[in-house]
Order: sequence, then C-alpha cells, then structure tokens
Amino acid sequence: MNLRSGSRQFWLGIACLVQVGRGSLIDFKTTNRWERSPFFISRNELGVPRERSGRRYLIRVYDFARRPSVFALRPPFEGFLELTATSFSARLA
Repeated sequence: MNLRSGSRQFWLGIACLVQVGRGSLIDFKTTNRWERSPFFISRNELGVPRERSGRRYLIRVYDFARRPSVFALRPPFEGFLELTATSFSARLA
C-alpha cells in the first residue's frame, strides 16, 4: 500500500490493515529504506502472551521519505522473520 505520509489516506490505510480494538497492541517499525531492511525487535515485543496475540500487530512502514508504504504482520512472528541475536543480557557470575 503506497500512501503519502501525514495524509488522512495514510492513516486510514493503516486502519484498514488492522482492526484496532480495545486492548490491541501495535508496534511500528519505520525505515527510509526498502521493505526488507533489517530492524530491531525486543524480547518484550516478541513475547506477547498467546491470549493477546490475536490483537497484536507489527506495522512495517518503509520508503518513508519518498513513497511511504506499509504492511502488517501478526504473530507468530517467527514464521515471517529471521531472528538474529544482536545483543545479550549479562550479569556477573
């Protein structure tokens, strides 16, 4: 979906992708690069309990500066994303 950022159509387009309701969880991942550009996602963003996963959306906004486009992903994200560990939690042993 290609839309102008900041326009009413842009936000209506996003609303069409997801059926936002009370208790919905929506994360936006935005880039000026192409749709398959890597992005960071936290353990908390991945770890939504199963009972809430039906109201969970990850909205990918790409090519934001020129021709903003969007798509939505729904859990389980592991079916769509290749996850690579880039940071670790450490504590003294």
